[in-house]
Amino acid sequence: MASFLIPGVGQIYAGAIKRGIIFLIITIIFYSIGNFTNDIYQLMAVVVDVIYCLFAAYDAYKLA
Repeated sequence: MASFLIPGVGQIYAGAIKRGIIFLIITIIFYSIGNFTNDIYQLMAVVVDVIYCLFAAYDAYKLA
């Protein structure tokens, strides 16, 4: 559940620290794109970010 809210936290909690940091960096990039671009890119960033959060949660579930 932690990795769905903040992707990467679940991986770090499961012991895959390097993998978790990579997930966190990608999350920061998605949030930056969503905050500093115009409407169409914000919508695309939100859609991709939701899919990415689901993937991160699934990945953390597999690690645990």
